[in-house]
Amino acid sequence: MLRILPLVLSAVILAVGAEPALAQRGRPVTAVEVTNFPTPALRTHVNSDVRSFVVLRRQPDVTGGCGLQESEFFRVGSNGRREDTPFRVPAGQILVATDVDWWIADFTKGVDKERNDVRYFDLSIEFRDGPFVSNLSVLRSSAFVDFQGRSGRSEHMTTGVAVASGSRLCASAQVFDNPDLDELRVQVIVRGYLIPDPDA
Repeated sequence: MLRILPLVLSAVILAVGAEPALAQRGRPVTAVEVTNFPTPALRTHVNSDVRSFVVLRRQPDVTGGCGLQESEFFRVGSNGRREDTPFRVPAGQILVATDVDWWIADFTKGVDKERNDVRYFDLSIEFRDGPFVSNLSVLRSSAFVDFQGRSGRSEHMTTGVAVASGSRLCASAQVFDNPDLDELRVQVIVRGYLIPDPDA
């Protein structure tokens, strides 16, 4: 082993001195500085790029929105500002919704604020293709009403809900045992992130 070590050191010295030797023989050696390293993604504790995070808030009374209240979801930026147009999943991507907060603090006229009242929340995915409309529930939640007339819940979905480009999220809250009532005005926050669509 001791006899082999000097041979290895000699080979390393020859390799290091190879470029100056080439330059001395008239073969110029050009030094290249690599500067176009890719910018590292800003990863979070869930190993997702922070720029892919999505926070949505429900807004009623939007022309062309979902349900009786014509509601839409608007994206809220990291600066706290809401975008001016309803959120749509970008082409070539999928929204994975992982958390939903919903609550009701005011009620339609005629609803009794008794403790045994229950409010039902529904999150659905709507797809439109010309006259064809499909709206199917992907999350259903319920909560009792307290003595101050408030109800709500925070849902954390382990697998999440995938929403493809071309579809949109819709949300509503109702009292199923009183069909004479319109939709309740529910406030909703949806959180999730965008991922590439493998089928795009």
